[in-house]
Amino acid sequence: MAHAFTGSLTTDTGLDSLGELRDLAQSLGAIPATGLTTVTMPVVTAPSDPNRVVAREPAASKLWASLR
Repeated sequence: MAHAFTGSLTTDTGLDSLGELRDLAQSLGAIPATGLTTVTMPVVTAPSDPNRVVAREPAASKLWASLR
């Protein structure tokens, strides 16, 4: 089931297999919860497809800049 799930995902190069995703999750396990902050990418409905979302600018660019 996990392989079927990862086959339907679009990810950055390097995170395109179950093993790579597992390794990422394990590496993040050492970070204490107090060291994490959750953010949500601001999005709007895609003009070309109401079933998709796209980044809402300029808020999305500000978020990326804050993460750098």
